Amino acid sequence: MSKTKYRILIILLVIILPIAITANYFGPRLIIQTKGGVISLLKSSNQVRLNTPADFNLNSDDLVIKTNDGLDLKGYVIYSNKTIQKGTIIMVHGIRSCKEYFLPMAKVLADSCYNVVLIDLRAHGQSEGEYCTFGYHEKEDLSIVVDTLLNNEKLTDNIGIWGQSLGAAVSLQAMSVKPEIKFGIIESTFSDFETIVHDYIPNFIGFDIPLLTDYFIYRSGRIADFSPSDVKPFVSAQNVYQPILMVHGTKDDRIKIDYGRKNFEHLASDDKEFLEIPDANHLNVWRVGGVPYVTKIFGFLDANKKE
Repeated sequence: MSKTKYRILIILLVIILPIAITANYFGPRLIIQTKGGVISLLKSSNQVRLNTPADFNLNSDDLVIKTNDGLDLKGYVIYSNKTIQKGTIIMVHGIRSCKEYFLPMAKVLADSCYNVVLIDLRAHGQSEGEYCTFGYHEKEDLSIVVDTLLNNEKLTDNIGIWGQSLGAAVSLQAMSVKPEIKFGIIESTFSDFETIVHDYIPNFIGFDIPLLTDYFIYRSGRIADFSPSDVKPFVSAQNVYQPILMVHGTKDDRIKIDYGRKNFEHLASDDKEFLEIPDANHLNVWRVGGVPYVTKIFGFLDANKKE
């Protein structure tokens, strides 16, 4: 081999090899890996003590769920602080968050006669699993949570679900396969996995090259054992007949409000409402919505409470 050809080969390897490694390994894991691995390089390694239900004077039991593929999911069952029980609400966190995020709201709900279930999704918090599948496997995980509440915890009346962002997409998909979930609050979520990946990928690598991102999506499915094209909350919504309060901030620059409207338009339910929170972005719906929003939430819950 001539020196010129050898130099050209070296140059091509220098250019192509990093792209190949990124496309096959790093790129997909930026999408599906929620703790450890690639993500750990992007976050502080400082560990902080997480709050527990006891910190909020809540009466609770630990909950461990075994998924169909053998993972242990960790959670809490928090009991109403009143003798009256209006129902049980499963609260589902967003991506790279955890169940403890909802403890302050769990306190409010427990004081208002509701049981609350907090669960770490697979690959989040204290739950096992390496990869997030954006509802593909998680909807079945939540189905097992519901069965556990019905059969083991004897919480048989009026189970509802309240999800944020990723958790809302998972909740909507779970409601489509689990009619035992009687009502849902769906906050700030996407309508189609492949579309939202194209929206989000510039946050990680600075740009979206559609062909490259499509390959990231394909590889994500292969690595995490799921079908990306099947993760479409707006399609799942066509099988959701339960009462729904769907919520989105008007200034959400992470997940467009149009995606929330698309989910809403496809809901099969006749008992549904789309609530816009003026000037709220993706992260501050509760704060910007304030007391009027909390009042709206409890009006919806009370309309669907156990009689």
